[in-house]
Amino acid sequence: MDNQTKKSKISFFTKEYWKTLSWKQILINLAVYLAIYGIMILIDLLTKSKIYDNSASSGIKIEHYQGKIIGTRSVLHKGTTIEIGLTMIGLHILTFAIIFGSLFASILFRKMNGLFIVAGFATVAAGATGNMVDRFILGGVRDIFYLPWFDRGTWNFADACLMLGAFGSAISMIIIFMIERHKKDAQAKENESTSENVTNYNDTKLENEKSLEQNKNVDNDNKKDTTN
Repeated sequence: MDNQTKKSKISFFTKEYWKTLSWKQILINLAVYLAIYGIMILIDLLTKSKIYDNSASSGIKIEHYQGKIIGTRSVLHKGTTIEIGLTMIGLHILTFAIIFGSLFASILFRKMNGLFIVAGFATVAAGATGNMVDRFILGGVRDIFYLPWFDRGTWNFADACLMLGAFGSAISMIIIFMIERHKKDAQAKENESTSENVTNYNDTKLENEKSLEQNKNVDNDNKKDTTN
């Protein structure tokens, strides 16, 4: 079995795949993940603590500032930005699944270009964690931002992390897939060209050998005729 066939059979659930992982790359992936995860959570919690008015926890919407682009107001949201019909326990379970699932997936990338996807995963996990902290403490999520020119609800930095992280991860996956596929196609064409050149070389060499053999036979025949 050649190396190309072996590579085509590698998957996340085989020993062969795990043998191809580098501890150095795993540590780099984890470092990037944890750094972005921590920074995003810190920003989310700081913006909530500085802007959110605790009086809104009683169910009152409190307006603060309205600019042309963005405004701030305090709203305690009991659900999610995109309603998915889960209970509080279900949301906690989903959050832990996102955190541990994205962390595990981050160690599987074997190349440096995978760090873009890792960054997206960490951003999504940070957003989920930031809102989970609010649900544990307040029973709801502290929303503080809205768009005056497109007012469709109030959100927070964690919600932005969830949306942008998911979008960024998807785009990164598509771009990396296209790049890797282009490289494979180019390598396949190069291998095919090399194979053709080798074949042509062998054919030419064989023809030359046959020609030399024929010339040798002719020379031998001529020598015999001359001797006779």
